[in-house]
Amino acid sequence: VVTGVFVESVLLSAKTDKDHFLVSNAREIFKSLDGGVNGEMTLEQFLDLVDTPEMHEFFKGINVDPSEAQSLFDLIDLDESGSIDAEEFLRACVRLRGPAMALDTAVLVQRVQQVSSDLQEQRQYIETALAGK
Repeated sequence: VVTGVFVESVLLSAKTDKDHFLVSNAREIFKSLDGGVNGEMTLEQFLDLVDTPEMHEFFKGINVDPSEAQSLFDLIDLDESGSIDAEEFLRACVRLRGPAMALDTAVLVQRVQQVSSDLQEQRQYIETALAGK
């Protein structure tokens, strides 16, 4: 029992250390931008930073291959504004941490939500058109 508690404590500490590392790393990435941690990053800036050591560590920290940068940015940019701020970036870091399958699942969820929204719009259009007859 004591060993189990110790192991659980070590695992929790490692998770906390990894979270702290991701937050520090994200802060460094955003500090390199014009607006700093209060600024926003465009897709172009995000892709330009992919080859930096900080971004490599970021991708390694969430177990995602850097070749998935475009998909990751699209996933982080939930409001589809074309830019992300530090808060969006950090939320995604913590949410997507884990195997690369997590990214695939998250992309799938986003696409299903978009299809659902598109279908809702089509339904409303059809109902309006039918009500006018």
